[in-house]
Amino acid sequence: MNSRTSAMQNVRRKAMKISSSEKTTFDKLSFPRVVYKYRRADNAIHRTILTDQAVYFAPPKSFEDKFDCKIPIRYDLLTDDEIFDNYLQTLREINPQWDPLYLRDQAIIWRNMGLMRDKGRLELMDVHYYNELNERYGVLSLTAEPANIKMWKKYSNNFNGFCIGFDPKVMFKFLGGGGAVEYCKKLPIIMPSDSIDLRVVTLTFSKLNKWKFEKEYRTQMFWPHPIKDDERKIVIPNTAFIEVILGHNINSVTQKEIIKQAQIINPAIEIKITNLVKKRVRIKPYA
Repeated sequence: MNSRTSAMQNVRRKAMKISSSEKTTFDKLSFPRVVYKYRRADNAIHRTILTDQAVYFAPPKSFEDKFDCKIPIRYDLLTDDEIFDNYLQTLREINPQWDPLYLRDQAIIWRNMGLMRDKGRLELMDVHYYNELNERYGVLSLTAEPANIKMWKKYSNNFNGFCIGFDPKVMFKFLGGGGAVEYCKKLPIIMPSDSIDLRVVTLTFSKLNKWKFEKEYRTQMFWPHPIKDDERKIVIPNTAFIEVILGHNINSVTQKEIIKQAQIINPAIEIKITNLVKKRVRIKPYA
């Protein structure tokens, strides 16, 4: 089995996880008990996860990882026969009234123009595709790991922030699907012949091994038109909020504010706090 086949099999398994939210299929999927979102307590936008009961679907261009959601479509790997078949299918869809022999002649003409071999044109196509993606697409990044010291320092202002825990069954079902990121030594290949669904899944759920420590879970949204930033905020059912973990460096006033906001959403929410023991994060009930 070559590396592309193996990678695509992993991605297709991922596609099955997120492509359907039907009860008979979704309830059989395996998720961690809780998925988390690290937040800063001193950032009003981060606090909207509680004040507005909303999560934010970020555009790919905002990601730290420059390869995240930016896998190019490999037009350069197409054979001449595949280019012909691509044009034939496209022309048939656009012009269903055309005679089959005329369709074939036109597909040959388009193939022989060499547009799919023009490196500069293909690079412009990738730029256009990525820009369109950023205007219409958003990703919600979560994690299965609430006790990672690197993530507390990086995403929650060195334990001056907090971590919200969600029930993934409630959250992902409400949002239409979700799943774990597939970490790999080399990013998988996306071919023009891959379906739109497979392309999106590959982009969303494929990351390099250097990010494996994040143990990331994701879900995504696509809008049929370019959207404003406010439209990226999605209100989540209160039953999805099941846990809040406070960083131990938060001052007592802010702690009480966060607890109050969390309990307004879900009075039964578990309140916890971090502690560092020999440079390891420990989480205990908030007293």
